Amino acid sequence: MYHKTALQVAYFTATFPYVMLTVLVVRGVTLPGASDGILYFIQPRWEELKKPEASIQCLVIVCDRVRDWLVLNGEKLVKVCAIL
Repeated sequence: MYHKTALQVAYFTATFPYVMLTVLVVRGVTLPGASDGILYFIQPRWEELKKPEASIQCLVIVCDRVRDWLVLNGEKLVKVCAIL
């Protein structure tokens, strides 16, 4: 009896978030003006990308992510380099 109930709870908790996500996406896409909002995020604004500030911000983000990766994985890299 207990196993059947646990299995039902597991199935429900595993599938319910996907069902709700699907319902909310369908609802959001069918709202008036949804296509305008979707296109706003998909279409690049070339005049903004041509400005040097955009490239500088991108470079800062990339360098920051590389630094974070090195901080998190630096100990592993030292071990690998010591083996080589």
